[in-house]
Parts: sequence; structure tokens; C-alpha cells
Amino acid sequence: MIKGITLVRPASSPAVYDALVSFFSVLGFEDGKSWDDEAGRGRPFVAPLGNLEFVDGMKRAETDTFIEVTQLDAVRHVVEHWLAKHLSRAEAPKRISETAETHWKSRVFTIEPVPGISFAFWEWLDPLRGKPVALAALVLSIITSTVFGAPALGIPTTGRIPALAGWRFPFRAPTCAPGATCTARDFA
Repeated sequence: MIKGITLVRPASSPAVYDALVSFFSVLGFEDGKSWDDEAGRGRPFVAPLGNLEFVDGMKRAETDTFIEVTQLDAVRHVVEHWLAKHLSRAEAPKRISETAETHWKSRVFTIEPVPGISFAFWEWLDPLRGKPVALAALVLSIITSTVFGAPALGIPTTGRIPALAGWRFPFRAPTCAPGATCTARDFA
């Protein structure tokens, strides 16, 4: 029944709006459908996954918006570059915290791109945590390459993978010919 959740942050001025749009534009979010009319304007930034979390018994965080990333150091580099471009040398370091480990087995830093609006960027310490989709995609890639043939990669074209013998997968290889357009029936 639930399709998604949107967190709306009103900007206090057009300059703050422009600064936030500039900041989030460099971070790699997918662009949502922007709007601009006589009542105002909006620019959504879309992430592939989101959630609404309630907590009890923890001290209040510096922000209420936590953005999970897979390469925290690379994101920090982009953020530091943005700060250096948009703020003075004296102001930029005041707007970003040190990267620190948390009691919930992650690393996090907080950024305040405009006064009064902050965001935390974080990643798990375990690099494989939360990555089952990536593993499934790798297995599917190996199977697809094997079934359809990838001699250039040294993968046999017999359709059998000895290392995966006995494994069961919740999908089937398509029955259409390699290079042909497959339909849903070809996967049944």
C-alpha cells in the first residue's frame, strides 16, 4: 500500500533554496521532477531507498536527516570541495564535523551547508552489510554470462557452472534465443 515517503524542507529564502539545490546536485542523487509556479518552486532529490525511523532512549542527534552512502570518504571529499567553493576558508571547517565511529557500527559526519539546516552522511563499518542485492546481481551476471556464453571472459558456454552445482535460484534463465527480445513468457 505504501509507495514512498517525502521529507519536505521549506527554504527560508531564495538564496537558501539555491544553496541547498547546489549542494545536493553534486552528491549523486537522482533528480526528481522539479516544479516552479506562482506559489513557489521545488526540486526533489531521489534516493533508491528510504525509511522513516522513530527512536527512544538515545540522545538527540545533531540532525534528523541521515543519508546512507557506500563510500563515505568520497562523499566527504565532494562535500569539502563544495564547502570550499561556496564558503570562506574560515567558515567552511565550522560547517562540517569530523568523521566518527558510532555505537551502531558505522561512521558518520555532519554537514551544515546553510545555517540551521544540517545533514548526516554515514556508512556501515562492515562493507558487506546491506548488500544482498549487489550479491544477487553478481550471481545473476555470472549465470547470464554462462548461459548465453562469454568465451572472451573464459566462461564456458555449456550453461553449467560447476561451482554453483546444487544451488537453487528464485529465477529462471529465459528461453528466448541469445540476442532476441525476450518477453515475460520467456522467463516462465
